[in-house]
Amino acid sequence: MASITRYVEQRLKLKVNDHKSQVVPVSRCKFLGFCFKQNRICWHDKALEKFKREVRRLTGRSWGVSMETKIRNLIKLGVPVKLAISCGMTSKGYWHSARTEGIQRGLTNDWLKRQGLVSLRDRWVALHYG
Repeated sequence: MASITRYVEQRLKLKVNDHKSQVVPVSRCKFLGFCFKQNRICWHDKALEKFKREVRRLTGRSWGVSMETKIRNLIKLGVPVKLAISCGMTSKGYWHSARTEGIQRGLTNDWLKRQGLVSLRDRWVALHYG
C-alpha cells in the first residue's frame, strides 16, 4: 500500500485518502455502488437496498387512501357494488379514472356543487349570456 500511495502522490500528484483506500481482492471491493461477483459486475448489496428504498419512496401510494376506502365511498355515493370495485381497484391515476363510469355516477355535477365547487360551464354561461 505504501508504494502505491507514494507513486500516486508523487508521480501523479494526487491526494490519497487513507481512510477510504484499501488493498483487497477484487471480490471484496466496492466501487461506486458496484462489485465483482463470479466474473460479473453487480450492484453492491447496500447500494441495491438503497436504490430499492428510494424507488419505493418515489413510487409509493403517497395519497394514503386504501382501495377498500375508495370502494366503500363509491358505494355510499350510490355506485353499484361491481362497478365500485372495478373503479376502486384500478391502477389508473386520478386523471384517467375520472372518466370512468363508476366515478361519473358517484361524483355527479350536483354532488360537486354540494361540495362547494363552482361549475366552469355555468360560470362561462353567466359571463357571456347572463
